[in-house]
Amino acid sequence: MKTHRLVQNFSGYRALICALPERSTEALAPTLKKLGLQSELIGHSPAAPVVLPFENINADRDILFIDGDMTLPMDWRCLRGAGRSALPPAPVVGLVGIEAPSRLKALLLLGATAFLAKPVYGGAVYSALFLGVNEYNRKEILVDAVDVLYEKRRRRAVVIKAVVSLMNIRNIDEDVAYDLLRKESMRARLSIEDYCEYMLGLRQEQDKNENAHGERQALKG
Repeated sequence: MKTHRLVQNFSGYRALICALPERSTEALAPTLKKLGLQSELIGHSPAAPVVLPFENINADRDILFIDGDMTLPMDWRCLRGAGRSALPPAPVVGLVGIEAPSRLKALLLLGATAFLAKPVYGGAVYSALFLGVNEYNRKEILVDAVDVLYEKRRRRAVVIKAVVSLMNIRNIDEDVAYDLLRKESMRARLSIEDYCEYMLGLRQEQDKNENAHGERQALKG
């Protein structure tokens, strides 16, 4: 899991600007250059579709600037991964000209964590970068934490099976069984879920060997 790091220097980052060349955004690229970012304009003509280089996008170095007023054809759904908590492949800064709720909502759904009003003024760009990147990093940590919790919840069934198995084998109650499993997992330096999977696997293998031995004895008899 990533640790939170506050990004203040954006030198070496790459800005992917999804916008048509126009006067309202002409100050963006020069300002980004002064801040040490390399800019790439995506979508150069009204007839051309927007194609994002997803295979080359890196959240640790790239920032997407998406114009909420843009009408170019694009499958925006591919910007988000699967699941309600999925993040876009990199921080998104929404460029806002017409402040209609529908356009702001569309940018939020794309994962925008900051907005930059058009016409773009150089003095506002750094604040948008700072908020967009650091809020994205914060959300990424939260999403990772939620994924870990969901995975642990999914694997609780394994723990329950192991507790019941140990209760039957040793004739003990569930609290004692769980405490034994917890101590053994700590001794083995495994999570309790991993240890229970290991224990159940050994038990299944033992039962399989005993059944095979019983079948051989029956054939001999």
